[in-house]
Amino acid sequence: MSEHEDPKLSRRQLQEQVHALIQQVDRSHDFTGNAFKLFQSVAELESNVERRIQRVARVMN
Repeated sequence: MSEHEDPKLSRRQLQEQVHALIQQVDRSHDFTGNAFKLFQSVAELESNVERRIQRVARVMN
């Protein structure tokens, strides 16, 4: 971050990006079906969100 950037702006942008990524992942998963399928979808969703958050964090550093 340069000395002229507003840190609040960067934080807001990061929050917007994370929100958009979560929505994208939500749309890419099927949450209908039996309990085990739902469990698998939630586990995969959690993994995908974590990977994407780590990617965004690396970019922001």
